Amino acid sequence: MTKCKSIKSKLQMIARLDNLLARDVEFSAWEKDFLTSIKQGIQRYGSLTGKQESILQRIETSKDPAIIAQRQDWKANYSDERRAKMKIAAQYYLNNPPYFGELARRVLNDDAFIPTEKQYRSMVENKYVQKVLDNMNSVPKFAVGTMAKFRQNGAPINSKHSNKMVMIIDYPDKVAGAAKGAVPVTVLPVGSSEVLETEVRWLKKARG
Repeated sequence: MTKCKSIKSKLQMIARLDNLLARDVEFSAWEKDFLTSIKQGIQRYGSLTGKQESILQRIETSKDPAIIAQRQDWKANYSDERRAKMKIAAQYYLNNPPYFGELARRVLNDDAFIPTEKQYRSMVENKYVQKVLDNMNSVPKFAVGTMAKFRQNGAPINSKHSNKMVMIIDYPDKVAGAAKGAVPVTVLPVGSSEVLETEVRWLKKARG
């Protein structure tokens, strides 16, 4: 009885592999070699290891017609807006390592690259990048040409500029940080010819 069960299980596993390989989908050379190898292993040993079963399930999922259609739909609807957000997220993570380093470099170096939906959601739809996007979409706190003042405490600047009046020169096209008000801005201290780059959070309204 046990022997009959073993034979039946082996035949079912082989049929499972044959059905997978018969799907009208593209397999990589590695996937073909793996599937051929485990089929031979089943014929010889009658079963798979836990790791082999896990890999087989991943391949089966990736070759599922519904999953393939979902991936194709994602690529077809990968808009300019999503691409722009992905580039902002990529630059943010390169500025703030170590996460997403390899993926971030690919996003910035290959304009034709389309991430998977999982990659996009992991990199863009997290709380840190959402704060970055909020900063970049916020209305400027200080209009260009108006006066502001460095905060006395916390601003990472030369002490000679501390609490000094500055003119807002520009908002450079740079990726913001995730902290509230971490928006890049260039300013010109009163009495100086040196334009400085700082962040909005280090400035306060000038009085008088």
